[in-house]
Amino acid sequence: MREIYSTVRKLDMVKPVVAYTGGLAASGGYYIAVAADKIVADPLAQVGSIGVIYVHYDLQKNYEMNGIKVDVFKTGPYKDMGAEWRGLTEQERRIIEDQLNTYFQAFLRAVSTGRDIPLNETREYATGRTWFAVNVTGSLVDETGSIDDAVDLLSKMLNVSNPRVVVYNGGQPSNFGIFGSTALLLDPRYVNAYLRG
Repeated sequence: MREIYSTVRKLDMVKPVVAYTGGLAASGGYYIAVAADKIVADPLAQVGSIGVIYVHYDLQKNYEMNGIKVDVFKTGPYKDMGAEWRGLTEQERRIIEDQLNTYFQAFLRAVSTGRDIPLNETREYATGRTWFAVNVTGSLVDETGSIDDAVDLLSKMLNVSNPRVVVYNGGQPSNFGIFGSTALLLDPRYVNAYLRG
């Protein structure tokens, strides 16, 4: 996710970028979207979920009840940290909390920078929940609208009247590079109707 975020930031140095969501831009999806110049979302798209989660299943008692014995050979005390066959030690809990906080702070900075919101205000949105875009227009998103509105906005930002829409196929690796200033790179799930219309 951070790699995609960084790539979008690099593209943004070459030409304007508009992110669009018609349904859900939460957590990692929102992290990537904040790298864009503008975010356009369907009014009822859910955006946000600014936060980090780690889930540990402690199935040690379940293993014992079912007669499952786990032998672990490891090269360091933390190599099986988080394994489901045992609980976490207090030291491991502290390590995980520190790791979560490091990721969380990076997420907060990305949102604060990308949305041009002070860090303290960004923290108010960092509860892990999502919002309908219509309720956070002007903060977590710039505008509400359709894919057509996002294309129109990007066309204006690029100062082009007849943009060439390039649809990428997300299922296969593609090296489409950075096209000329009139190319708009769009996910086919969102643009099929747009291209037919």
